[in-house]
Amino acid sequence: MDRSLARIILTGVILCFASRSSAQEQSLIVSARANGGSASVLVDVCGPLSTVESIVGPSSLIVRGTVRSAKTKLSPDEAYVVTEYELIPFRLYKGSLPPLDRPGAQPPIRFTIPFGTLDIDGMHLSTTVNVFPAAEMPRPGEEIIAFLYQSPDWHTYALWGGEYAAFRVIDGQVVGLTRGARVNHGDKPEPIAQFEQHLLAALSK
Repeated sequence: MDRSLARIILTGVILCFASRSSAQEQSLIVSARANGGSASVLVDVCGPLSTVESIVGPSSLIVRGTVRSAKTKLSPDEAYVVTEYELIPFRLYKGSLPPLDRPGAQPPIRFTIPFGTLDIDGMHLSTTVNVFPAAEMPRPGEEIIAFLYQSPDWHTYALWGGEYAAFRVIDGQVVGLTRGARVNHGDKPEPIAQFEQHLLAALSK
């Protein structure tokens, strides 16, 4: 199996792919064809710890909603597998949503997280990111709060601030998306009303 090593760095709070090896310049599909039908990318993340205060400004959309679906796909340059989520919004803290074409439910917001496995034409492709353990990623039916920005190249949203840019809402309590984020922050479950008060105070500054 071809295993390319990449590194994600944080410039401010935005995730950027950097230090790409020559093998990674080609698509995962090309790599898989040259390596027996499998190709994977391992991603290590280094960067500063982000807080709600540090990511509210750069985030173009901050929303609370329910995850409707999750599916894996290739990034536009085919260098990574990503998981694309559909989020049904029911509270908007910052930004705006497209107007409804007709009366009814708000269409879902699509955003991606870089991780996942994908089988295409008999080839097995995967991306593993140290700060996004697959077992801890959002699942359909879960309620989350996400801090997002829109990528013009991807025509979808992504997390602004990596693993620190999404929170689960469980039984009225807000917790960080991953165990790593919670440990790094020293977080404890916080009532949703208290979290929203904290968020709105940061937005008002």
